[in-house]
Amino acid sequence: MYLPNLKKRTRPFVSLVFSQTKIQALKLDGTRKKVDKFAQVEIPPGVIINYKIKEPVALKKLLQDLFIKSGIKEKFVGVVIPEFSTYTKSLSLPNLSDTEIREALHWRMQDYLPTPIDEVVFDWRLVSRNADGVEVLVVAVQKEVLFSYINLVEGAGLLPLVVETPALSIERLIPQDGIGRISIYVTTKESLLVISQANKIIASSVIVTRGGNEVVTTALRMLAHYKELKIQEIMVGGVGLTQDLVQFLNYNLGRPVKVIGVKIAGLAPGQVQDFLIPISVQYKDPAEPDSELTINLLPPDWAKKYRNKLEDIQIWTISLFASVAIWAGFLSILIAFMFFSQQADALRGEVSQANVQMQNGTIAEVREVNALASTTEEIDKSIVYPQQIINSLSSTAPVGITISSYKLNFEDGSVVFGGFAADRSRLIELKEVLEKNKDYSGIDVPLAAFIKNENIPFDISFIYLPAKPAAKPKVKLK
Repeated sequence: MYLPNLKKRTRPFVSLVFSQTKIQALKLDGTRKKVDKFAQVEIPPGVIINYKIKEPVALKKLLQDLFIKSGIKEKFVGVVIPEFSTYTKSLSLPNLSDTEIREALHWRMQDYLPTPIDEVVFDWRLVSRNADGVEVLVVAVQKEVLFSYINLVEGAGLLPLVVETPALSIERLIPQDGIGRISIYVTTKESLLVISQANKIIASSVIVTRGGNEVVTTALRMLAHYKELKIQEIMVGGVGLTQDLVQFLNYNLGRPVKVIGVKIAGLAPGQVQDFLIPISVQYKDPAEPDSELTINLLPPDWAKKYRNKLEDIQIWTISLFASVAIWAGFLSILIAFMFFSQQADALRGEVSQANVQMQNGTIAEVREVNALASTTEEIDKSIVYPQQIINSLSSTAPVGITISSYKLNFEDGSVVFGGFAADRSRLIELKEVLEKNKDYSGIDVPLAAFIKNENIPFDISFIYLPAKPAAKPKVKLK
């Protein structure tokens, strides 16, 4: 059983899969070995026709009800749109940079698309790179179709981080050992056939399923067309999977047939097959469309919008925790002050009946209470709010700088923030701006950040002087 890469994601999300007949939603727990929530709902006939949304209001209501009834609270989603509405192509190019690859694909894809390039959104993934050139996998979808699904998801109150196709989801579950394979994903209504080799999708086909004969006919046609690939194995999965179908494919295609499977706790084997695609999406890294390592059909402008919403949520969370901590500290100080005030009142009542020694002790207690009150006032004055530092950074950051994370340490006044610089000059400009600010000290930019020329990730640290504790005077021994 092949297991996809389980490296930690930067943001949890819910898999949301649309087909012509149903919507599926699934979320794994933090280990990604057990189902947290899953649900699906049938789509009435006429709501989606030829994989295009015809009744968006009805479909949005189905989606909202699905999340409410299943108890899914997460708002970030990874969306899978129907395969029939997309175009997939593997291309060989000269050894170009990432920017040049996108430019070259803009022209090359015009030869393969049935519609003008301006009417589609496409993204690509680097498959291999050597001295002779690069191989890339490109997926494109009509803007009209893509935007209809994204608008629907956003209208339901959800935030899409990822958009991909069923072929990409199935390919993620296939062993990446260089063997040529045909993967067949079957349902009660249709079947998806994908030829892949070495992390590369060669071709895909969607057919209406009326029985195993149509699947075999299409598979044989694909085997004949791509015979130079030497397809060695057939992988099959899906809700329509039966042992009879496995034996039928083995006999008619003349190759070993294996079942696509993932071991997931919380689902029966039949449910795993039904939810193969949403399970696969949970293993996807929700990188933005400008990453060369993954395909994400979410348009860059939309990705930026949702990234800004995510940053707003993070800042709001930091502010909330800071406010809670400050109010908790204030209430603790108030309770302590009231307690000592009551103690002081009690001591004052005893002064009239105590001797001189007791009076002196009472006065000392009162002085301690006053000293505590003074200390309380000094602590309140010395508090530095996180918003001060965040607003200071945001106002000084030059154009071309995106700040995505903050780490604040109030014990020593240290600040670490990370993000991306459009190019090296923007990063240098940011460093110079920080050094000119009298509230910042010890600006530290790792040299590794200056290696790249464009889209540079960085982590910069400095001391925020207003938050740095005052140095205690050294005790001199006589």
